[in-house]
Amino acid sequence: MRLDPLVYWFAQRYIAGTTQEDALDHVDSLNENNVKGIINRLGEHTTDRDTVEQSVLAYEDLLEALDRTEVTADISVKLTQLGLLVDTEYCREQLERLAEHADALERFIWIDMESSDHTEETVSLYTDLCADHDNIGITLQSVLQRSENDLNRVLDVNGTVRLVKGAYTEPPSIAYQRQSAVREHYEELLDQLFDEGGHFAVATHDRIIIRYALRLAEEYGRSPDGFEFQSLKGVNDGLAHSLAVDGYTVGEYVPYGEEWRSYYRRRLIERKNLALRVLHR
Repeated sequence: MRLDPLVYWFAQRYIAGTTQEDALDHVDSLNENNVKGIINRLGEHTTDRDTVEQSVLAYEDLLEALDRTEVTADISVKLTQLGLLVDTEYCREQLERLAEHADALERFIWIDMESSDHTEETVSLYTDLCADHDNIGITLQSVLQRSENDLNRVLDVNGTVRLVKGAYTEPPSIAYQRQSAVREHYEELLDQLFDEGGHFAVATHDRIIIRYALRLAEEYGRSPDGFEFQSLKGVNDGLAHSLAVDGYTVGEYVPYGEEWRSYYRRRLIERKNLALRVLHR
């Protein structure tokens, strides 16, 4: 525990801080550069209802704070934080509760995709809720082989997709292992989104994919506000801001909260994997 202050000092590259005020201050500075925030209160794998209730109340308070301050931001939630490990129906109730609150304040909610253990439940819950809520989007991962089918399911209900590569280590039986295959699958899914999707998010720092998305936007006649780019705080910030300068809608994923350690570990693993890929090209 004595190392925590030093570790936290490094982690601040990727998180806004530990409090709601830290997140709002960071997003306010993003807004000055025409970048919106996508605020996530860190926490996952919750197994008791009291902790779930605290998380839901914190998100409701965040939505109210966004409304008061007029900061431009969406929120992003993990379903294991909202009770998915307690009971699926209970989780649905919490997500609906947040969706209704957000809708009343004209705010949008993104659902983070977690490990493959929760993919089917997440997609099923999301597609069910789309019948009554159009202010929720879901994250799909190109690392998973199943994502083409999941994308079809989401498009069938006019859902909104944030497309990412994926930050979890998954087995070869269900996931692509080579970076080139993950990128190729991403581009295939992106093609389908430009062709069939409504609004969607291109959430990547891969410059090859970003250039591909820009070409697709031109081919399909998509205006800069017809889709959006999303990035993570602390990763290629300059690229995101340059896209905003060019007139594209850009959002930055801004996590905050006391439970920052697991999120920081995932970012470190991503950096290590990226370095290894560069060395072995």
